[in-house]
Amino acid sequence: MHIYHRVHVYCRCRSFVLFQILQMTPDEQEWYKEYVKYYNSPTATVPVWDDPAVSPYPKFVWTPTGGWYCNPPNWRKNTGLAMFFVLVSSGVVWYISAQLERRPVPPYRFIPSQLWCKYAAVDDPRLRSSHEPEMATHNPSPSISVPNKWPREYERVPELEEVDRNDFVAYTKAKHQRVRDRAVHREELKILQERLSDCVKREEVNHQQRCRSQSKAYWNSFRKYRSQGWLASH
Repeated sequence: MHIYHRVHVYCRCRSFVLFQILQMTPDEQEWYKEYVKYYNSPTATVPVWDDPAVSPYPKFVWTPTGGWYCNPPNWRKNTGLAMFFVLVSSGVVWYISAQLERRPVPPYRFIPSQLWCKYAAVDDPRLRSSHEPEMATHNPSPSISVPNKWPREYERVPELEEVDRNDFVAYTKAKHQRVRDRAVHREELKILQERLSDCVKREEVNHQQRCRSQSKAYWNSFRKYRSQGWLASH
């Protein structure tokens, strides 16, 4: 076995050190001593491609006790800057994701009129495409942009008639009149919905072409009803 191979085996498997040295001839032992002495000396030359000042890769060193040691890259000024950049980037990503977060609304099994009204005229569910009109006041419009997301909680409150809010009687009368007006609007909306439903039942497969006017009247009334705020649920 060649001496270089024996030294290589010694470097990789130190459990066979005694076995390998006993097999060496005196000349091989002298060669091995010079080999270890050279690679353990601090003046051992290092190839230029392993120099940290030249190469981007870390420097590998053969330690006196055996084994390879890789000194980590020494980031002096770059470490703090890199950590600061990571923190700022993470904060920006988190803020944007929190602003744009929207969860899907689950499908509804019931609508408020079915839950809270004693006698509710429920449409044929096979002709209903959506519960959006009934649940409109429970689901604010997703078309509001991000800057308006948080103030929306306050702007949804309807504007009542200009009355003295310290006058309890006048303010209560105005609020009740508002509720009555909305009840009238809601009845109009129900009538338009019934007309649209009857047209759909009558036209069947042609309802998308033949019921455009009823659908437009119903949705325009619904949008007006929806735009007036959370008192629509009263």
